[in-house]
Amino acid sequence: MTQRWIKATYYRGGTSKGVFFQKKDLPTSNQDELNDLFLKVIGSPDSNKRQLNGMGGGVSSVSKCVIISPSDRDDADVDYNFIQIAIDKPIAEWNNNCGNLSGAVGPYAVQEGIIKAKEGENKIRIYQVNTDKIIHSTFNVKDGKPLIEGEYSIAGVHGTGSKVRLDYLEPGGSGTGKLLPTGNVIDEIEIKDFGKIKISIIDAATPLVYLLA
Repeated sequence: MTQRWIKATYYRGGTSKGVFFQKKDLPTSNQDELNDLFLKVIGSPDSNKRQLNGMGGGVSSVSKCVIISPSDRDDADVDYNFIQIAIDKPIAEWNNNCGNLSGAVGPYAVQEGIIKAKEGENKIRIYQVNTDKIIHSTFNVKDGKPLIEGEYSIAGVHGTGSKVRLDYLEPGGSGTGKLLPTGNVIDEIEIKDFGKIKISIIDAATPLVYLLA
């Protein structure tokens, strides 16, 4: 089999890492074919759960792909599609967003020349394709490139860097269409061999179930 070369960039955003592609550089727009490509790039499926044949790292937070393109929308500068890759199964999911990698989208768009930035603080408007939502990414640019060094730190990442602020516009219902998918603030469910527990199901940027530890 002949090797096929595709331009890509490996980026960290928040506490995640992923392989970023520009839509124009991908050899196909067919989702099934892209799934096969992304699985190979990340190194899945891997029964050893190490992804040594790809760019993944054996945990879900670094088993991700991203597609970026200029946006045709009036309220966005770039379109951002996120794909979560399973580690030990041939599964590529397009049905959610990665909040961490959202932080890399703006700097990536400037670094790759998709967006022409100004010196100092910039705000990039992102259309999150998976959830049909708008995110504003604010960060600093120096000499035409995203500023990397800084004093900002986040839990789970060693060291400091330049701050990226994300504003999620109307994030409610990103996955299910409703901020409260069941219509209730609190629901009670019964767990076999455990009993009843109270939970809150909230869909804000991504659907989550909250319960008292």
